[in-house]
Amino acid sequence: MVVQLDRQLPFALAVSRSGSVTADVPGLRCSQSCTTTWSAGTALELSATPATGTKLVSWGASCSGRSTCKVVVEPGRTVAAAFAPATYRLTVGVTGRGSVRSSRPGIACPPRCSSLVPSYEATRLTPAPAKGWRFKQWSGACRGKGICSVPMTSGASARAVFVRT
Repeated sequence: MVVQLDRQLPFALAVSRSGSVTADVPGLRCSQSCTTTWSAGTALELSATPATGTKLVSWGASCSGRSTCKVVVEPGRTVAAAFAPATYRLTVGVTGRGSVRSSRPGIACPPRCSSLVPSYEATRLTPAPAKGWRFKQWSGACRGKGICSVPMTSGASARAVFVRT
C-alpha cells in the first residue's frame, strides 16, 4: 500500500466493552477506542474479535450488522463496535395458576424459573392460564396482557399474574 502523505485523514474507531477490532491491512488493531491515520480512499475490512464470554452485538456509525465491516476512509468517517456478554439471565415468576413458556429452550414454569439466553436477541414469553384462571397482566420486564418480547439487552426478570375467572 502506498502512503499518500498529502491525503492523510484521521479514522476513529470506538470500541465498547470487551473485544478488539483489526483491519485486513497492517496498522489497525484496537482493543479500546482509538484513532489512526490513513490515506483518503483507503478501503478497510474490519473484523471484530470478542473477548472470552462476550460477542459482537453490533457495528455502528459507518457500519452495520454483525459480520465484518467494510468502510472507505473519508473525511468524518468513523466506526463503532459494541460488544456485550454472550448471554444474560432471564428470570420468570408466576403468580396464580398458569404457566409461561419461552420462544427459546429454558423457560417453562411455574412457579419460578430462569435461564441464560443469548444477549441482544429478543425472547418471547407466552402466558397460558390453567383451567378456571385467566391471564391478567405482566410485571417487571414485561408489560401488558399478551405475549411479551424481552430484548435481552441486560439481565431481566418478569412476572406473569393469573387470576381466577
